[in-house]
Amino acid sequence: KFEVLSPESIIMLIYMLYRTVGETVYFIWASFFGVVVGSMFPWFMFGAFPSGVQPHHTHFDNVSIFGACAGVFFTFFLLFLNFDINTKIFAGSTFVWHWMSFMHPHVGSEYNKGFALDLGVLGIGILQGMSGCAIAFAITLIPFPITAARKARNTARAMARRTGSTCTSMVNFFSGTRADTFMLGDLQYHHSCLQAEIDKLDSHIDNALWEAFCSTGLHRMRHMMKTCHGIMLDISTGLTSIVMAHDEEDWSREHQEFMATCAAELHDVCEQATSLLVKVVELACKGRYPDLVTETHDQVQADVQ
Repeated sequence: KFEVLSPESIIMLIYMLYRTVGETVYFIWASFFGVVVGSMFPWFMFGAFPSGVQPHHTHFDNVSIFGACAGVFFTFFLLFLNFDINTKIFAGSTFVWHWMSFMHPHVGSEYNKGFALDLGVLGIGILQGMSGCAIAFAITLIPFPITAARKARNTARAMARRTGSTCTSMVNFFSGTRADTFMLGDLQYHHSCLQAEIDKLDSHIDNALWEAFCSTGLHRMRHMMKTCHGIMLDISTGLTSIVMAHDEEDWSREHQEFMATCAAELHDVCEQATSLLVKVVELACKGRYPDLVTETHDQVQADVQ
């Protein structure tokens, strides 16, 4: 008997539902594929030996040996193949349940026999998993979709602004007459926040793949976001080196005189570079770089120079 809201469907719903549409679709694909794989192999087992092990079979009977070897074979190759970890988990848990039914007398009589394509226990299990996945996907769209692409855009914009505040804090810190603890704490805070946003951006970009489908605009946005992420990784690495360099700085008179001559220019560079970075990130967020760059190419090039 098939029930839309069976316990199995609720379990699938709980495991599939996540923070964004992209993450939910990823879990649905990986896990439901595991359910199908874990159900199809027992279908072949019951097709070869209908009803599985029966009370008159011994431990060394052909059916018992086949069932034991098939279970070991499936488990080994499931873990050996390059499947997603969620696929392995759901395929393994689904298969073990049916494997026990195959090896236990009297239980296997309820399964499909002779490679029959009727619903049976295996088909109903797949339909229950499908209903749980469908409900999880519908929940992510109500009352409005919470997409990974939107989170990637918001994170990228915040990351660009955070880069400017980190650079400004760095100039303020190194322009002082001593290693001010408060300024150092402010610099380290902005730097750690920047690194966290860079890590989140990478995750959101990957999850947005499952929302793109046939949308060339989203695919273009993801490609441009990946480029921005790589650039920000290089910037973050450079900022990390500069932050760590304060331990080697003696804050001597020469240091103070040098910083006094270039502090204003450094602030100006930070301001202009942040403005330019914000423009570039906004182009990536819209995913329409070829159109917009024609209008702003000369100004962007002048800003870079």
